[in-house]
Amino acid sequence: MDSETLIRNWDLELIRPACRPGADIWDAKARLDVDICELLPYLNAVLPGAKFYPASAVLLWKNDGRKYAFRPREIGCAPVKNGEEAACVIADAVQKVNDTWRRRQNLDPNFTAAKDPPGLLEVYKALPKTNCGECGRATCMLFAKDLREGGATPADCPPLGEPGRQSELQRLIAVLG
Repeated sequence: MDSETLIRNWDLELIRPACRPGADIWDAKARLDVDICELLPYLNAVLPGAKFYPASAVLLWKNDGRKYAFRPREIGCAPVKNGEEAACVIADAVQKVNDTWRRRQNLDPNFTAAKDPPGLLEVYKALPKTNCGECGRATCMLFAKDLREGGATPADCPPLGEPGRQSELQRLIAVLG
C-alpha cells in the first residue's frame, strides 16, 4: 500500500448545469474515497489564486478557464464537454492533490481565509450614480460590476476625481477593501 497516495479512488458524476438547460457543457463532480479537508490549507499554498473558505471547508480555484471546488470528500470542476474530458480533468486535479500530499512536509500551509467581494449594490451605492459614461460604461451599475470583479479601479470614475468628492472616493475605496 502506497502511503504517499492520498486519493486512490473516486466516483465521477456529470451534471448538467441547472442555469443552462440544453447546453453542451457539464459540471463534473468526483466523490472521493478519503477526506482531504486537512490538505486544503496546503492546496491553498500551492494553487495560484486559490480562495480558501475554512468555515465552509472549501477551496475554490480557477485554472485554464475552469472553476474547481475542493471539498472534504469531493472535487468539482466546470465546465467540461463530456465524460472523457471530465475524467481527464478530475484525474489531473486528483494528481495535484496527491502531489501536494506527498510534498506536505516541505510546504507551509496557508490558512488565510478568502475575503468575499463586496455586494454589487454596496459598491453601486458608493458611486456618484451620474450614469455619465465617462468611465467607458453605459451606467454606474455596470461600472460597479467591473469594480467588484477587478476590471476597473476607482480612478476610472472621473466624477470621483472632481473637487469636493474626496469623501465619496474614500468611501468607495473602503467598500472595495
